[in-house]
Amino acid sequence: MKLILKLLMVVVFSLCAMGSYAQSIGDKLFAQGQKLQMVQTVKSQNQAIRKFIAAQKAYDSKAKKNMCDNQIAICKSNIKTLSQKQTVRKPKVRKPKNVVVEDDSVEVAPKIEREPVNLYLSVSYIEFKAAGKVNDKHEVVVNCNYDDWELSCPEWVHAAKNGNTLILTASVNSTSEERSGKLTVTCYDKTAELVIYQKSKFSIKSIFGSKKK
Repeated sequence: MKLILKLLMVVVFSLCAMGSYAQSIGDKLFAQGQKLQMVQTVKSQNQAIRKFIAAQKAYDSKAKKNMCDNQIAICKSNIKTLSQKQTVRKPKVRKPKNVVVEDDSVEVAPKIEREPVNLYLSVSYIEFKAAGKVNDKHEVVVNCNYDDWELSCPEWVHAAKNGNTLILTASVNSTSEERSGKLTVTCYDKTAELVIYQKSKFSIKSIFGSKKK
């Protein structure tokens, strides 16, 4: 009987070790994907997608699999934006010429074309501990050539705006489930997204923390 119990314990510990190893491999691939994602080229975005797909296969957490899906969607959006920049030249703002209306000789200034929006965030992913304390905060820089941008985020995330910098904190995650969501910054017809992930209350990582990516 003791021999059987020992064998069962060995099997359980082996499975736990394999699961932890798979998660660490997934985190490594995810971090590599993030690094590639920050390079704004089509080639780098495609490489990042492959890394996120590989990380998704290594993860067994549904929240982290969803997180990979979100990052892949961001890469595809970046590819679309980058492709448009390559094919569409920045329009030149021409000096307006006065247009004279023949009937009453009233001068009308022509409409000046708006400069294309250039919008991106300093990071594409952040992670909060379950406790969601005030000192567990993240700063995200919004890089945009216009000041009138807007943002939206999950209800459990608080965003304080300081110029073009967002200071993000999260409320306590008292559930046994990990959670994730998106922060979206919008300026006219352009959007930039940030994936937000928070550990569960009963996760071992939520107690001891994890390496910052």
